[in-house]
Amino acid sequence: MININVIERLKLLRHMTKEHRAIIFSLQKGQVAIDCGANIGVVSRAMASRGATIYAFEPNPYAFEVCQKKCKMYKSINLINKAVSTTVEKVKLYLHREADQDQVAYSQGSSLLKTKTNVNPDTFCEVETVDLSEFIFGLNTRINLLKMDIEGFEVEVIPHLIKTKAIDLIDMCLVELHERKAPELLEKTLAMRALIEENGLSNKFVLDWH
Repeated sequence: MININVIERLKLLRHMTKEHRAIIFSLQKGQVAIDCGANIGVVSRAMASRGATIYAFEPNPYAFEVCQKKCKMYKSINLINKAVSTTVEKVKLYLHREADQDQVAYSQGSSLLKTKTNVNPDTFCEVETVDLSEFIFGLNTRINLLKMDIEGFEVEVIPHLIKTKAIDLIDMCLVELHERKAPELLEKTLAMRALIEENGLSNKFVLDWH
C-alpha cells in the first residue's frame, strides 16, 4: 500500500471527526469506494492508501486537472470527469462567485444548483453527468464506502439510490448536506432524511461529513 503524504493526511484529519477517520481508514485491500465530489483527490488518496479501489468523480475541470496530477501515482484510483446525478446528460456546473480569483481554491463551491448562495448563476461550464445508480449496477461489485460531497445535489441523488435499490449494494455512505448554504434545500433534505429512516437505512448513513 502507498502511504499518503503526511502533510495531506494531517490536513485531512483536522477536518474529520473520530468517526469519519475510523470509516475512511477502515478500508482494506480489495475493497471498493466511490468518491463523489473528489475535488483535488485528498480523500480519494487517503482511501487508496488503504489498498482500496476508488472511483472518483469530479466535474470541475480546474479541480480535475489538479486531481489527475496528484493521483497519478495511485493506480487504484479511477478518475472520472463527470458530475454524479440521476440522469446522463450535459448540464451547467455553476462556479463559485469568487472563482475568478482562484479557480482551484474555489472549485469546492461549484454546483449543479443555480440557486446555491455562493455560486455565480452567470458563470458556469458545461459538464457531463452520470446516473450514479446505473454506474453502481454496472460495476457488479460490493461498494464498501460511498463518500458524497456534491454541493446540494445529494437531495436528488440519494433518494434515487434508494428508489432504484442501488443503495443495497453500498455498505456505508459519508454525506455532506448543504441546506445551510442553500436554505431552499431544507424541505428536500428533511424528505431525504425521512426516506432513509422509512427504509431502515439509518445505519448506512453518516450525514455530517464536513
